[in-house]
Amino acid sequence: ALTNAFTILPRKVTFRSADAEKEYDALPLTTNEVTWTRQDEAGPGTGVLRAEEGFLSFDVTGSQTEVGSSPNDFEIVWGEGISPRNYDVTVEYGTLTVTARDASGLWIAYPDPFYYGGTNICPAVTVALTNGLGQVVSNLVEGVDFTVAYYDNVNAFDSPYLVVTPNGNFADGALTNAFTILPRKVTFRSA
Repeated sequence: ALTNAFTILPRKVTFRSADAEKEYDALPLTTNEVTWTRQDEAGPGTGVLRAEEGFLSFDVTGSQTEVGSSPNDFEIVWGEGISPRNYDVTVEYGTLTVTARDASGLWIAYPDPFYYGGTNICPAVTVALTNGLGQVVSNLVEGVDFTVAYYDNVNAFDSPYLVVTPNGNFADGALTNAFTILPRKVTFRSA
């Protein structure tokens, strides 16, 4: 009997997490899809591997909430009976990208009118992010998500206004809103 040795090489496989992009909405952007490409004697192949196929799964942890980009990180979870030594693995991370949102979709509320009091009048401002249906998705925090500046806000019948400037999650900068200062009602009575 003649005995010959032969070599079994690891299969070359590339796993890549998906890219995803969306406009800022205060919610995390995630995607769990991982694609694979193999190169072996049968030639290249591609496809999507999902956990229900049983032999491996992916723990995808990539997440992006604020405007910017980050890698769509993941780890391979090898199934029982599958040896990672049988694979020459390359891992590539997709990119999660959140783009700036148009600030005109912000909902801005404050009390109005005010009465003259001799000092600066600075209404407390509520700013919220809304969806396409006008429903509030997230309340924004002054000093974190936006700043407010006040102008011509002392005298009655001036043209007082406030300027809300959202942070970098919004594309088009400041929003100007007028408010009203009315004369204080005073009654003088002689003795």
